[in-house]
Amino acid sequence: MDRRLAGFAVLVVAVLAAVLLPALDGRRVAGTAGAVSVPMAGDCLTGVHSRWDQPSTVVAGPGWPPFPLTTGSIGSCSQPGAGEVLAVDHGSAEPAASDEAEYQRREQSLCTPAIQRIADRLVRGRDHIWRRGAIRVGFRPVVRLQGELAFPSGAASGAAGSERQPWTACFAVTLTATGAKPFVLHANRPADDLGSCEGAAPGTGDLRATPCSAPHIAQVLGRAYLASGSPTAADYLAACREFARYITGAADPNAAGVLRIRVRQTFEWLPGPGACLAVVNDPGRTLSGSLVDVGDGPLPWTK
Repeated sequence: MDRRLAGFAVLVVAVLAAVLLPALDGRRVAGTAGAVSVPMAGDCLTGVHSRWDQPSTVVAGPGWPPFPLTTGSIGSCSQPGAGEVLAVDHGSAEPAASDEAEYQRREQSLCTPAIQRIADRLVRGRDHIWRRGAIRVGFRPVVRLQGELAFPSGAASGAAGSERQPWTACFAVTLTATGAKPFVLHANRPADDLGSCEGAAPGTGDLRATPCSAPHIAQVLGRAYLASGSPTAADYLAACREFARYITGAADPNAAGVLRIRVRQTFEWLPGPGACLAVVNDPGRTLSGSLVDVGDGPLPWTK
């Protein structure tokens, strides 16, 4: 794994309490926020980008170039590339581009609690515990969103010639095959924010994170959070299959054999399986939608 990917993995683990904030019901009406120079949770920022989508970006550290800081201004949530604001720290100016430690500190203090609150809301009541005698194995859905920091651009400073109001905002991002991109929560379709999909990397066939709306061959339906009574590999698989029925709403989550439900150890150094996956069996087909709540209807195959 090269240094960029290693750094990305570290950030995912650090931030992936990953996903989003109380603004599901509090988003401002499009067109009313233009005169407001300081964003609120539920607004959207335009002009932002993920630090992980910068081709020249490398992991910050001794002797490494700094990450570029992201700036943006309040705009329409329907604008392409918009990122939903999860939390805001009013009055805090951006750190120096070379001060990666301060960036990470602020990201963890602002983004992590906001993401955790949204994650808790989205998965509440959707975890599932499988039982066999005294053995318990629990899986809960994956929330595939993360957060990054943004600071005001010149367009966010208010009246012409006025001194811009400093703020730091945590905005939503979601993983893509090449890094991450700004994201707006599906306020009316929360199931769309559950599940992490993976596509085959060109030339290698290795699985890489990709939006569930893009062609993919696997979906992480959930991650194990409970294991008691010394479950076996067979117990984990049985628990995963039962969880797959529960989260997809399908009587047969294998869809008569076109999908395969399996468990995967997230990292080699962690004990026990970390994830419950649905994988496409036919190498010539891909999915372009989430399996969460798909039921017994047609699967979201790529056209």
